[in-house]
Amino acid sequence: MLTTAAWAIALLSLLQFEVNALGPLRVAHALLPNLAAAAAASAHSSSSDGPGGTAAGRPGVPASGPPKVALISSKMGSIQLTKQGGKNGSVGYR
Repeated sequence: MLTTAAWAIALLSLLQFEVNALGPLRVAHALLPNLAAAAAASAHSSSSDGPGGTAAGRPGVPASGPPKVALISSKMGSIQLTKQGGKNGSVGYR
């Protein structure tokens, strides 16, 4: 039988996983309609790009190609650093 402290640790680990692993995927999923609209606009305007590869109708804005989502991590996501122990060694979803 698990103690109250063990349950608390398990719930905290689940919350950390929800936020740190699933959160970025949920944000990317929520952005899909915007990405699709941007892709359609990019495909339409790519044939009418301005001089020097600028986006049509937006002087000084470079044509950037298809839409992108960038996911950025911190050193807490480093398996190597979290194996070393210390304050970086406690990552609940590893």
